[in-house]
Amino acid sequence: MGKRKKSQYNICQKKVTNINVHIRTHIGEKPYSCPICKKRFRIQFYLPYHIATHNKNRPIFNCT
Repeated sequence: MGKRKKSQYNICQKKVTNINVHIRTHIGEKPYSCPICKKRFRIQFYLPYHIATHNKNRPIFNCT
């Protein structure tokens, strides 16, 4: 699999792979929300990890 093409955003000059997600950092848009506590996220990827924090029976991870 090849590298993803990066686009440069003219406002801040950053080079990013997903310009639409990056623009959310400038405009404050957070379209994904937790159904339990309503905390909002810019990227959908983080939502299931956050939702797991509401589960009292979640496994505890220890450093090895």
